[in-house]
Amino acid sequence: DFGGTPGKTRVQDAGETPQSAADAARNAVADGADIIVGPLFRDQTRAVVQATTPVPVLSLSNDESLAASGAWVFGVTPAQSVNTLLSFAKDTGARRLTLLETGGTLGQQASRAVHGQARGARVTSLPAIPAATQPTQMADALRQAGGGTMPDIIYVPGTGADALRQAEAAVRTGVTTIGSLQ
Repeated sequence: DFGGTPGKTRVQDAGETPQSAADAARNAVADGADIIVGPLFRDQTRAVVQATTPVPVLSLSNDESLAASGAWVFGVTPAQSVNTLLSFAKDTGARRLTLLETGGTLGQQASRAVHGQARGARVTSLPAIPAATQPTQMADALRQAGGGTMPDIIYVPGTGADALRQAEAAVRTGVTTIGSLQ
């Protein structure tokens, strides 16, 4: 409880690399920082934690594995997004969910979370198919992944142009399509 905003708050650019983030954090600590808020990216966060121990680092990343490195993770994690998705599914009576696999660390964490927390829903996975940007192609792929049945909800946890194109195709199938907070 600081009784308001801390007396000295300094905003510093972490740059583009783990090294630039570590350098910026070292400079902040040398200038008297008692806590580091940021950076956003996983590799930068690990470098900042190593460079500034024992100063606490409150990472804005969504990678919950950073807690093991000593950072406090304040980003919205894939598990939190999945929890919200599954609550919505339960509230609307949705029983069949299809996860559009997007790869990468974010996609892997989302996949583990949705399969681990399914809460009685039937979850199928559909590998990302860049060619499936038309609604008919996406609908065919969804039916195939669901054993001939369309899902009630499609979950797209990824980011980037490919995930966006596939999410747009999924929306055009008429199936409720939900993205993550990422």
